[in-house]
Amino acid sequence: MMRTMHCLLIFTVVPLLVVCNQSSITITTDQIINTLTRALNFFSLNINQVNLDAGIGTRMVADQLRAYTVCKQGKSVKKLVDLSEYVTGQIARSVRHRQPNYYAQLSFLLTPGIFSKIEPFQFHSNKYQIHTEKQCSSSKFVEKNSDLCLHALGFSKCNETEPCIKLRSDPYACRYSLTHQILYSIIAKQSLCRQQHRLSSLKEYQMISRMLNESQTIA
Repeated sequence: MMRTMHCLLIFTVVPLLVVCNQSSITITTDQIINTLTRALNFFSLNINQVNLDAGIGTRMVADQLRAYTVCKQGKSVKKLVDLSEYVTGQIARSVRHRQPNYYAQLSFLLTPGIFSKIEPFQFHSNKYQIHTEKQCSSSKFVEKNSDLCLHALGFSKCNETEPCIKLRSDPYACRYSLTHQILYSIIAKQSLCRQQHRLSSLKEYQMISRMLNESQTIA
C-alpha cells in the first residue's frame, strides 16, 4: 500500500503528468496512465483491505488530472479520472463502514475538488548544493497523531502541537511518515493556517528530494 501511495503522490503532485501538444512524451504518458490504471484496479478488487490513505491518493488523481482531459490523450485521461472517482467512492463507503470514527475525522480529504488547485512545490535553483538527509528517523511514527494534525488543518485550527511540528519539519522523515509529511504540507498550503505552517523553499526541496530518492529505490 505504501508503494502505491508514493506513486500516486509522484504522478499527481511533483511532475506535470500530461503535457498538451508534446508528442515526444507520449510513451511516458501512456506508461503513467497504465500504471495508475493498474493501481486503481487493484484497489477496486481489494476494496475491503484498502485504507483511507489510498482514497486520498485516488482523490488526488481525479482532481489533478481532470484539467488534462482536453489534451491530446484526453480520452485516456478522462477514463482514468472516471475510474479514480469510482474507486474513491468505493473506498469511502468501505472505510465508513469499517472505521466510522476514522472516516468521520478525515473524510474531508475525499471531498471532490479538494486537490484541484494544489500549490506546486518550488524548484530550488541551487539543488546540487543542497544537503538532503538519507538517514531515516529512529523515532516511532504514530499515525494517530498525524491524523489529528490533518484534522486540525482541515478545520483551520492553527495552533500546532509538538507532534504536528515534528510531522511538518522532521528532516529524517521516511517511508510512511514522509508520505504523511508531504500530505500535511499540501493541506497546510490550502488552509487558513498556511502562513504559520509554511515550509521554507529549502525544506520543501529537501522533503520532495527524499521522496523521489525513496521512490527510485522502491521502483
